[in-house]
Amino acid sequence: MQMVSGRRNSTVQQLVEQIARQGHLTRRDYLQLTTLLLATHKLGLEERVQINRVFDSLQAGRLKLID
Repeated sequence: MQMVSGRRNSTVQQLVEQIARQGHLTRRDYLQLTTLLLATHKLGLEERVQINRVFDSLQAGRLKLID
């Protein structure tokens, strides 16, 4: 179980870092983060914070959602 959680944490962190570098997120990125946040009840606090920061940046206009 630890391995799965570690892999998921790595995936969230990599995705968030990629989005920050690019300054935008794709619909696919958005759906991936939304799915992780809503469907995975075992996300850790740090993972939830990272995902929420992306959504907060999107809402504040610091990130763009592209197709």
